[in-house]
Amino acid sequence: MADATTEALEDAAISAVLAAQRRNGRVTTASTGEHHRLMSKHANKESDTTITIEPPRFDRPEVEIRASTRRKKTGTAHWSGSRIVVLIPARIKGRERMTFVDDLVERLMTQRPQNSAGDGSLEDRARALAERYNDGVMPSSVRW
Repeated sequence: MADATTEALEDAAISAVLAAQRRNGRVTTASTGEHHRLMSKHANKESDTTITIEPPRFDRPEVEIRASTRRKKTGTAHWSGSRIVVLIPARIKGRERMTFVDDLVERLMTQRPQNSAGDGSLEDRARALAERYNDGVMPSSVRW
């Protein structure tokens, strides 16, 4: 019984202190679902990422380059749908940047299996899938 009374008194004391601090403007709280500025490690920094989008070329898809001041040494690349997203340090400029991005994109392209089997095999695959799943209703045309 004494433990419950002690906990209740502690909770009441904490509530009273927080209420006094709120009245004095020392404590701010975030509502449920909100993100409070003090919860972030980088509360005072504005957007420190620059995004550049390179259009697709014949040998590679669209590339989104995100240069961040928080990234110091390494770069990375990943697929986001049909686009390649490259994350690099903002300090890299000019030719070094283009070489860095090209190397990361090339490395990522070699890791992804290629689906360039050709139109003939694509039509064969479409026919096989139509027979299996569409009760024999054949496609009128097949395109990439």
